[in-house]
Amino acid sequence: MSRYMQIVARELVGRTQLAGASMGEADLPVFKHALAQATSDGVILISWAGVISATASYLRSGFVPSILQAKNVVVCVDLPSLVREDLEIALEAAKVAVLCAEKQKSEKSLRLSVIGELDSSYRETLSLVQAHGPVTATELSSSDTGIGKTAWMTRLGRLYDMKLILRSKTGKEYKYFNPDLKGL
Repeated sequence: MSRYMQIVARELVGRTQLAGASMGEADLPVFKHALAQATSDGVILISWAGVISATASYLRSGFVPSILQAKNVVVCVDLPSLVREDLEIALEAAKVAVLCAEKQKSEKSLRLSVIGELDSSYRETLSLVQAHGPVTATELSSSDTGIGKTAWMTRLGRLYDMKLILRSKTGKEYKYFNPDLKGL
């Protein structure tokens, strides 16, 4: 089970409209400070509820640099569609990705997805981790993918370094898994 801390962007910066690089630069220390408060093994949920707009220039200069320095998995929630579009532009410009959780209309659970720039082999690996739950490189290499254990170790380790998955030591190996967002 993942521990998490929630940050509400609107409350953090005190505005509902976030526009321009200069405003983003002014808010960067606020985001950095908030993200630094999280425990080392937790997940940070950034809620965008109540934010009417956040431009790509604001996000690129204020929010994206703060998540690059975060020590935790960051998951964006309650993303209005306009904010999501601009966040995707900002993430792609920075060549990074972040997790996004969306409520499904037909279910009570959240669905994790990744937005931003991420190579297709890493997207595939992330999907496998999501589908299989906690998994080791050995377990993935024993499937019929034709990919060896070392390649899976590299992919999983890189996704962990990108803060897109979590891991825990099990014997001599790590088990990799998605943040547990049940009950949110």
